[in-house]
Amino acid sequence: MTAFIASCTVHEDRQTALQGTINENFFGALDARAVENDDGSFFIQGTTQNQNLTIYVESPQAGTYGLGGNSINYATYVNENDVTYLTNPFGEGQAVITNWDSTNQTLTGRFDFTAIIPGVDTVRVSNGIFYRVPYGFGSIEDPVVNPDDDPVTNAGTFAARVDNDAFSPFAVSAVSSDGTITITGTSVTDAISITVPNTAQQGSYQITDPGFAASYRVGGVTENAISGQVIVISHDVPNKNIKGTFNFMTENHSIALGQFNVIYQDQ
Repeated sequence: MTAFIASCTVHEDRQTALQGTINENFFGALDARAVENDDGSFFIQGTTQNQNLTIYVESPQAGTYGLGGNSINYATYVNENDVTYLTNPFGEGQAVITNWDSTNQTLTGRFDFTAIIPGVDTVRVSNGIFYRVPYGFGSIEDPVVNPDDDPVTNAGTFAARVDNDAFSPFAVSAVSSDGTITITGTSVTDAISITVPNTAQQGSYQITDPGFAASYRVGGVTENAISGQVIVISHDVPNKNIKGTFNFMTENHSIALGQFNVIYQDQ
């Protein structure tokens, strides 16, 4: 608590701040803001020129919110290479709301978490604080992808691991049709597809929720997901830009560490 108060004192003149230590390196957000969602949950986000740290809590009420595992609350960290680390499902941590000022619409608190790309890398975020971060309704903007060449086959970025092997597609498509967005990465021998509702907002969803689906096709055989999770990190509807992560299981395969950042087209 002492460290938290001291950190706030340092930034008192700025009136708002979001900062922490990431793997012993200082992270100080150039921009800090929060968004209140329709269901009363909140996104708290700090960005630098090339990094992004986001915390999702189900309520702004003062208290401690566990991050990681199967918790509805979670944190993400996107590094300078646009690689996303997640607390769910293998990380851990907590966010503590110490003050919700509904009159001035600001949030103050602290956080610590470990975010993971399983079997690949881990980041440790410590001594995190957010101080008088302003909030409103709507969505936190995410940088728009600028896909090269044909948008039909180069909709953005897409990556995953299939049964612990890297899946790197040569073509990425994203199409909106009949109320859903289907994002597909295709390699020489196989393909992964993720379907989300075209109204999906930031949040964590089960692959079995209405409007969500996933599949893996290999050797001409398509296996549908029987369990899994999709996290929508951002969805800029006017610019048709959606970014998120996913993992799921089919009858015979495990798809993990999935990431997409695409611009979709209307069919």
